[in-house]
Amino acid sequence: MQVKINNQTYDIVVIEKPHNKNTYLRVKENLKIYVTTPKFPNDYNITQLINKNIVYITKMIAKQEDKINYNNKFHYLGKNYKLELTNDTKLFVTKNTI
Repeated sequence: MQVKINNQTYDIVVIEKPHNKNTYLRVKENLKIYVTTPKFPNDYNITQLINKNIVYITKMIAKQEDKINYNNKFHYLGKNYKLELTNDTKLFVTKNTI
């Protein structure tokens, strides 16, 4: 299953658990939408639920994208630095690069 949000396609992973009474929506770091549900709802009900909560899903996707962008930078004393790897053992620090 896939859903298209803001011209991007996201995969939907449906996890059926027999002891769940409710249906839960999550977006994880791999930007897949996880739907945890009991066995009874079919694909039509799941797509209806996703379409009804599209605003909430876009907020969760934006939050996960912010986490990914934050983790790709090196933070030191409140400033962001770009890391560049070289073969030298010496450390070079420039304005925005370490």
